Amino acid sequence: MEDTFVKFIEEFTEEVVSEMNFENMNDEQKQELRNLISARVDKNIMGVMLENLPEKEFKKLTDILDKGDWTEEEQHAIFTEAAKKVPDFETKLAEMFFKLKKELVEDAEELKNL
Repeated sequence: MEDTFVKFIEEFTEEVVSEMNFENMNDEQKQELRNLISARVDKNIMGVMLENLPEKEFKKLTDILDKGDWTEEEQHAIFTEAAKKVPDFETKLAEMFFKLKKELVEDAEELKNL
């Protein structure tokens, strides 16, 4: 499932870059844009999870994270488990992706009009 989600995020990012329609960007600039979008996706996923995690589970999560110096892989596993505790996480995530895509494409249009 993890690989499927990573692939989904990559496809989402490519779709957003395409819809932003920055024709004059070179490959390096497009990669930088992909990286920025990916970082925004990560930040928004974390926001959805933390805003909707029940208080008791939020406390458990912060306690676990405070206990050690976790590798990126270990942190991912911890957050994956925490996400399972968020009611209707998939629905909230889908709403976040829809809203984020709209915001990013609208922001690109505004930048073109400057």
